[in-house]
Amino acid sequence: MLTQGYPPSVQTIGYFVPVEEWERYQNGQHKGFSRYLIAQKGRTLSTEEFADFKHYVHSKNGNIPDHTKLASLLESRGQASLGIVDETSDSISIGTVVKLTEPALKRDLQTAAINVALQIKGESLSLYVYDGVKDTNDTDRVKELAKRWVQCIRKQNSK
Repeated sequence: MLTQGYPPSVQTIGYFVPVEEWERYQNGQHKGFSRYLIAQKGRTLSTEEFADFKHYVHSKNGNIPDHTKLASLLESRGQASLGIVDETSDSISIGTVVKLTEPALKRDLQTAAINVALQIKGESLSLYVYDGVKDTNDTDRVKELAKRWVQCIRKQNSK
């Protein structure tokens, strides 16, 4: 459901949630996931196109418009850009904190999202890391999670 807003050209290759929350979901006690990672593959960019993309992200200070359709079960109540939160020669990461409302559950939540564009083995990947936060100052954990995930992907693809 959370990936349905992406264009058809994007292939979701992984969706990861905490084990205990997945077990609750499987037992019919689903109340949403507090943290999740999404890996997607889109159109592969050349080295030059990726450099141009990074230049574009810098020109916008990491404030890139979201062209996806937010899942219909959530209503956005505003967001704050974190800008560029990390960059390496083969990646760039931007972040945002979004205040959301789940009308069905009548609850508000704040989520930090880090989007990592990663070039690896000739492929272009988009990695999304979502985690609940208290406010825009509570983002260190999600930033660290994004860095660890990129390191794991690099390690697995170095073989």
